[in-house]
Amino acid sequence: MRNIIFIDPKNRCLSVCSVIVFSVETKGIGLSMGNFHVLRRQLRFNIKRILYLLVLFLLPMPVMAIPAWVSSPPSDTAETVFGIGVGDTFNSAKTSALADLAGKINTKVKESVESQMVQTAMDVDSYFKVSSQLQVDPTNLSHFQVLKSSEEGTAFWVLVQLDKKAMAIELSRRWDRLNTSNRNAMDELERQSDIERLIQAHVLLDQVKRLQLLLAQLGYADQSAETRTHFDRYQSYINKINEIRANGRVVLVSMPDDTPITNLFAGILSARGLHVLRVGENQAQPDSLIQLFIEHTESQDDRNAYVSIITLTVVTMGKNQQLGSNTYTVSARSYDGFDDALKKSLHALKFKMNNRNLSEILNINIAS
Repeated sequence: MRNIIFIDPKNRCLSVCSVIVFSVETKGIGLSMGNFHVLRRQLRFNIKRILYLLVLFLLPMPVMAIPAWVSSPPSDTAETVFGIGVGDTFNSAKTSALADLAGKINTKVKESVESQMVQTAMDVDSYFKVSSQLQVDPTNLSHFQVLKSSEEGTAFWVLVQLDKKAMAIELSRRWDRLNTSNRNAMDELERQSDIERLIQAHVLLDQVKRLQLLLAQLGYADQSAETRTHFDRYQSYINKINEIRANGRVVLVSMPDDTPITNLFAGILSARGLHVLRVGENQAQPDSLIQLFIEHTESQDDRNAYVSIITLTVVTMGKNQQLGSNTYTVSARSYDGFDDALKKSLHALKFKMNNRNLSEILNINIAS
């Protein structure tokens, strides 16, 4: 900082200001009358800003009033857990309290799963990881009640309580229902072909993951519950799914064979977990076939554009019975030759199947 004395030519008085001398002022630039007026206006503007900021800084900030029960919240017990939330409305405060509740549950669920895995010394596979899939969604919480609510100024405060015993009873019932459904579905797999089992395994895996979530939450809600049987049942489902994936044999037969269309379709199936064999790759007689009937035509239209049209018919066979069929037709144009037109038509074919699962692509009805 440097004090500089200026003589105002209009008022013929002295003005003393403290200004910051920047490095550019040290390069031998003289202070002309024009520079003086510019600097004087800048000083007035900066002083106003400084005064405005000082006033804001010195003004007392409003303090949010907090209810006494928020300052001294109830402690969680083995039977109950509490959540506190604040919002500009009662509903938003309740949502915030449920989020607080879910955060506590998710932390304890992770600890519960890790403890049970150690105690049972189980070799739980990669599907059973303590991950975001174990987390409780605040919007799905039940068996809670609003104990207290207060309106302080423009803010609402809410205290909610979760009944862990009631939560455990509900989780146990949901486990029983889902476990029965999965057991029946697993029994049905024994009567199906390899292709049906492989597709159904993907569906069942999602349901088994729901068992994983229920098991983790149940271990938290009722720490005295005997969950070893549940672990064993869960692991048996995972082992069965892995066995189906390892032993399932599906052969892809294409007419004509080894075309870009064949390779594209095999890649689409593989991306969805179905790795098909080609003719000659498997010595044992498979019970499941996927047959591709391909028609590919190329031509030039009246604008001299190169046109590629693909008609792909997919027929799926299992145990000598047709399980489903589907037909896809796409076309593409290009002015850069037939190869580019084919490339665009392959892209269109892939795009047509992008948002479809295996059963939809093959047009097979798989019960969920």
